[in-house]
Amino acid sequence: MNALSIVRKNRAGRGYVLAAIASCTYGLNPLFCVPLYNLGLDVSSVLFYRYTVAAALLALIMVSSKMSFRLHRREIVPEYFLQYRLFSCFIVTNLWMWVLPRQYFM
Repeated sequence: MNALSIVRKNRAGRGYVLAAIASCTYGLNPLFCVPLYNLGLDVSSVLFYRYTVAAALLALIMVSSKMSFRLHRREIVPEYFLQYRLFSCFIVTNLWMWVLPRQYFM
């Protein structure tokens, strides 16, 4: 029995492997962001493109695995509050970009 078959059968093992992959890919973010910053893109543009690509990949995964995009009635209210909370966190964390002078970001 090889390691891949153990991970496929064991849900906890699969979770650990996926968490390790996620942490490694998150750690590689600066390798891709710093060259974009050097080309003149600002933080907001890089984040916009990053999340757009992530949303497109997630949609592709959902379509390929035949998952539905439909929200059930009981999911609408929590989804609304989650979106409101995420948007408000985005505004608060990016407020410093509008308050501080431009020279701090170069």
